[in-house]
Amino acid sequence: MSHEAGLGLCAACESGLPRLPTWVSPPDGVDGAWALGRFGGPLGAVVRDMKFTPNLSRCMALGSRLRSGFVGRLPRVDVVCAVPVSRPRRLERGFDQGWVLAQNLALGLGVPAQRRLWRRRSQVMSTVSDRRARQRIARASYRARGSIRGHVLLVDDVLTTGASASACADELRVAGAERVTLVVATRRAFEEDPDVRFA
Repeated sequence: MSHEAGLGLCAACESGLPRLPTWVSPPDGVDGAWALGRFGGPLGAVVRDMKFTPNLSRCMALGSRLRSGFVGRLPRVDVVCAVPVSRPRRLERGFDQGWVLAQNLALGLGVPAQRRLWRRRSQVMSTVSDRRARQRIARASYRARGSIRGHVLLVDDVLTTGASASACADELRVAGAERVTLVVATRRAFEEDPDVRFA
């Protein structure tokens, strides 16, 4: 079977990939949120494989997919930021998947991508199944660096409880952001499987 370059999907699976984003309920502190698709199906398979079998070319291909799906369908933004992974996770994978996706979107939108958020080494949220505990960990895990202005587009690969996105949005607002919009590749219901690792 033929495969889409970079994504490693057969033609049948590729045809099942969503093309247009859908609105999702935004986490606290986020003005609007959109996902390219649900975590189930071929799109979720790409994200899972990208995390557990790190593959930069696959991540870049997913970024291109986001760019083609979102550019022209988002409100005007001034800067693109990513929900960051921790340094140990970044070293383990060899890249930060959120940053790769953010750079792709920024390129298509014609605005800068900036590393304005960093993540402290903390308890892996995937080991915590309690929603409030995940929110508490997230609030202690992310920090903004420097100042930022205008409308920020925050990018991540998976939206689960929204704890990370909410914590990052709060930090961006403290740094000066006026609005924060969230874009994710996939939306995954927390109740589906709260114990799977997605940090």
